[in-house]
Amino acid sequence: MPSGAWTGTVAVNFPVAVVQPGGGSGERMGLPTPKQFCTVLKRPLISYSIQAFERLSWIGTVVVVVAKENHDLILNIVREFNHSKVKVVHGGTTRHRSILKGLQAFNNTTESHTPKPKVVIIHDAVRPFVEEDLLLKITLAAKVSTVIATLSEGYLDHSLERAKYRASEMPQGFLYDVIFQAYQQCSEFDLEFGTECLHLALEYCHTNAKLKGPPTLWKVTHKRDLAAAEAIIKETLSMSACIITGAKAEAFELAKLFQRNLNMMETNVIPWAKESNAEYLSKPETSITYLCINCTHTHTNHWVWPLKCYRQTFCSMGFRLITLRCRSSGRDLWKDSLKSLWLSSETETLLSLASCCKSEPET
Repeated sequence: MPSGAWTGTVAVNFPVAVVQPGGGSGERMGLPTPKQFCTVLKRPLISYSIQAFERLSWIGTVVVVVAKENHDLILNIVREFNHSKVKVVHGGTTRHRSILKGLQAFNNTTESHTPKPKVVIIHDAVRPFVEEDLLLKITLAAKVSTVIATLSEGYLDHSLERAKYRASEMPQGFLYDVIFQAYQQCSEFDLEFGTECLHLALEYCHTNAKLKGPPTLWKVTHKRDLAAAEAIIKETLSMSACIITGAKAEAFELAKLFQRNLNMMETNVIPWAKESNAEYLSKPETSITYLCINCTHTHTNHWVWPLKCYRQTFCSMGFRLITLRCRSSGRDLWKDSLKSLWLSSETETLLSLASCCKSEPET
């Protein structure tokens, strides 16, 4: 995670990581495929959950815990959808044992690529809808409060019966040292029959905290939930893009990248050199994100012309226009940067990533 990553007006200047237990069998779904691997809009549900965290620059490693028999399946998903922060580990025979396996992935000091975080967020792989604002609040609260979880109502008493734990929701945030110690100290009975990591934290840390979460934190449990998930993805996670460029071949390559890896519903390529497109571009739509990019041409006039024409029209009206000047010799760089840029919701992050990718010149 970048040191001192800024989100709005708040700096996350400590390492944050995620553990996603995804070893469930999905018996209640009544399907042969575990629910976390069910496809929604041509993308597995677990990929959306991973993406929710990978898009945030201040989050480091995302440890995904899966059953051993699903190891190859999750690796294929990681490769196909270009998940770059994922570390896959095999789970245990129960939920608690699987979460412990995920926490242990950070405790191995010999692996420099999975350093121990200050705060760890635990989040179910079948809860794909989580917003940055909530994650930020949970992370900052966990750093000073030891443990925090999203609760529907009131504080969670560790003496409550299992049926009443429905009030406890993911994501949950903890100081890593505290939650890891809780798992080290808990009994075999807890590991075998318990399901709530918050219960262990309350039992061994004696700390109560709460944070009310949005209604979209619900969990995909039944087959009917997949249809609801698809509707939410179409409304909130899927985007349409218009790429304005003078490098048509590179733009089509970029369009395919967006559609495949970023869940784009529709991507159009508009060559700015054609006069017939001028009228279309003079009437932008709020539902579309516009990306003005010059991937191969280095001559200043080729870049400044569309930039000057569209910046005032788009920005003055509040439309999203991203302008980048990328060199073809650094394709991997601009692809990775564009992916992170696209998924980011913060202006500061957009500007930072744009500058890394040889962003708009002075005009």
